[in-house]
Amino acid sequence: MRWLSRLSVYALSCLSLLMLLQFCRGDGPKPPQAHPVRLSGLPQWLMKNSDPQHRFGIALLGCSPDANDPRLKSEGKFRLSVPPRAYERSISPDTELAVWLRSAVPQLHLRCAPVEKSESKDPIRLAGLLSWASEEHPEVIHIAQELFHREQLRSKELGDAVALCWSRGSLPVSVVTSPGTWIPPGILPIWLTSEEEAEGAVVSSADHLLGLRVVLALHGSTLKGGPEELDRERKAVAYATLLASAIPADGALAHLERTARLALQGPVRQPADHSQPSYVILDPHVSLLREPEPVPFMSHSHNWNARVSEFKGVVDLRTKFSGVNESSRRLISVVHGGTYARYLASVERLIGLQTIYLFASDRETAIVFFRLLEPANLEWALNLLRNEQGKESDGHLFKQVERDAQLGRP
Repeated sequence: MRWLSRLSVYALSCLSLLMLLQFCRGDGPKPPQAHPVRLSGLPQWLMKNSDPQHRFGIALLGCSPDANDPRLKSEGKFRLSVPPRAYERSISPDTELAVWLRSAVPQLHLRCAPVEKSESKDPIRLAGLLSWASEEHPEVIHIAQELFHREQLRSKELGDAVALCWSRGSLPVSVVTSPGTWIPPGILPIWLTSEEEAEGAVVSSADHLLGLRVVLALHGSTLKGGPEELDRERKAVAYATLLASAIPADGALAHLERTARLALQGPVRQPADHSQPSYVILDPHVSLLREPEPVPFMSHSHNWNARVSEFKGVVDLRTKFSGVNESSRRLISVVHGGTYARYLASVERLIGLQTIYLFASDRETAIVFFRLLEPANLEWALNLLRNEQGKESDGHLFKQVERDAQLGRP
């Protein structure tokens, strides 16, 4: 029996050596992967992982719940608000959306602004409703995709209403069923993919993203198991707004902090169909729990807390974007040195910009050139950036913002 004992010891030694070699080669046990948080489990997940005292503020523009439904009675920490003189026609699925949100987070302040089809074509009326939606500084404002039309780019009133959301720290978002859906600058589109959508290949270098549009995507499979009363789009609205409002951020730049947490974390993926934009998957684990990852900015990955004042010398990418009348699509800004690089990256993602030149002249000031991915968005972009002008101590990013042609080139 002694030989059998020795054989067992020998076998165990060989097995241990084999495991050690696998570990050294990188083939050893992998850390457990976070399971996707589905809509049905999101309320419990948030209850476990968010601050119990956190107030959830959500506004839904283009949502028509029945305010007289007893399940939506304002009591406890829940409050439902609708604008004065809102039309009385309610939509049953919208009522169920509001009821589900209330059941998910009892400490919810919900503002719902019904919009008639004719009102969506009136940018002044739509601007008024959007301004009303942001009055109580909700964490997130969802605007139904069908309310947008390209002609709205000519509306100063609507552009000012989006800028007002920013100034109140509210993040405007819109769930879209196609990545090509037109959304005005300053609003974060969230692309709802199909359940069968295969995850694209990870883009290995930030340099590959220069000049490309990157969107935030919510994978359709995440919505499995949600309430049967809601269609896919309303389920996506519930998921996206609930998660965005749960991110702890406050102050004048809360909308940029939420954008960074939602849309700048996690790998950028390129779908097999190259006609579709690159995207980042919306992931609660990344947005709320994990240590922040490096942020892609100016073809490099930067530490989450990197500030503009830390950039050394000149970073110049303008030669990569040569073309006719390039100055007509460029903006120049003077940035406070204490500005987080992730906030500039958030501004890029929200407006559709590319930072192509940065010079940190001292610890307090930097010169930044932005290039518009869509030249038609120039006036809206200028208005939104000027909305962030002011003293750094008041939470502003910029000292000055102008068109490139007005200040010349460095």
